[in-house]
Amino acid sequence: MAGLSPYTEYHPGGSEFIHLRNFPLQSVTSVNFDPGYVFGSGTILSSTSYVVHTDRGVIQSLVGPFAPRVDRQGLVNRHVYNWTKGPRVLQVIYTVAAAAPPDDLLGAYALLIGHWYRLIKTQVAVNFQNIRQQKFGDAFTTYNAAESGGLPIPPDVYLLLAAHRVPNL
Repeated sequence: MAGLSPYTEYHPGGSEFIHLRNFPLQSVTSVNFDPGYVFGSGTILSSTSYVVHTDRGVIQSLVGPFAPRVDRQGLVNRHVYNWTKGPRVLQVIYTVAAAAPPDDLLGAYALLIGHWYRLIKTQVAVNFQNIRQQKFGDAFTTYNAAESGGLPIPPDVYLLLAAHRVPNL
């Protein structure tokens, strides 16, 4: 078993969800809510007030938004919801089990590195010009559009990474 990697992240309030950057989670040590940014032992939220979705790295509040929306009198355009959230008022300390990456991620990584290698070799061969075909004496060389600056990422990389995609909420 690989070791555990601890992380501390800060998030804005105003939502019932906290999306952590690293997952799957091993455990959540604490979730603190402190508008004063001290994050002492008195600001730790009860673990019964939220549920942790370990596979996706999401903490969901069971009692409404983690930091309720506050009407900030005097703020220009205070009706804009994102502007009334408290910045960095939530602190989450958690651990992630450090393990070997899945084979499909390694495969996508290898395809991407190979694509970039072919791209730079092609660019060097055509002297960094936008050339699709080149003649050397009697021989013609044709360059694939994806290898000469066309597609930035091969479609197979997207297919391999699709299972690991984090939904954008």
